[in-house]
Amino acid sequence: MIYEPDEIIRSRRRTLSLEIKKDGRFVVHAPYYVNNAEIEDFVRSKQDWIIKNLEKCSVRISKALDVDYSKDSSIPFLGCMIRLDYHDRRTIRLEGTEILNELPADRPSDFMPLENVCLKLPSPAFRKNGIELNDSPLSPELENEENRLMINGWYKHQASSILKARTTLYASRMGLKYSRVGITKARNSWGSCNAKYGINYSLHLICVSIRELDYVVVHELSHILHRDHSAAFYKEIEKVLPDYKERDSALEHNAWVLEI
Repeated sequence: MIYEPDEIIRSRRRTLSLEIKKDGRFVVHAPYYVNNAEIEDFVRSKQDWIIKNLEKCSVRISKALDVDYSKDSSIPFLGCMIRLDYHDRRTIRLEGTEILNELPADRPSDFMPLENVCLKLPSPAFRKNGIELNDSPLSPELENEENRLMINGWYKHQASSILKARTTLYASRMGLKYSRVGITKARNSWGSCNAKYGINYSLHLICVSIRELDYVVVHELSHILHRDHSAAFYKEIEKVLPDYKERDSALEHNAWVLEI
């Protein structure tokens, strides 16, 4: 079977290239002057790459779709899958283990939450609906959507607390100063560092392990010294995290969380 592109995008570029979109579409980027026969030959020569990356994309999408926010399902948090449950309170709380709601800044990078973690959400009867509490059953779809919104708010709170603490910790170790830390809904990157040394992190970083999260923190802090991805930039990271390549590889493996 020969995979054919879903779309061919022509522009004033000089070379042919392939792209697998996040939704699984296969796109070819081509110069205006390249004819269809040349594009077909190029695509045929890259079939191994296409198959490999389409399979990776399929797995990523499948994992993300498994997160449906329903009661007794699981969501990713700090490198583990934690179960969702309800309780008769109006707060959201982690229960079941020694894990803390606020992760200390000096927690070691290889920290892993213990097993049997459960995230307790307010049961539907204890949720605010305008002014009154809900007094009628919600449809499963609406209930899951409410769960998703509550979890996203909880994710943002956890991400802000943990990422600010980890950034402060590593900035001190590296002798660097940053201006601010922000949490965004970015899905195309884990983080960024602007010209004024403001650092933004994707909300989804809270889903991966502290070990991987720390790599992104050090990566972005290193951009204060090196704006590019030169050899000197990666040397800076290596000074702090000698195993940064393994962390980067693990982060790529868990990129599916960007899709949830």
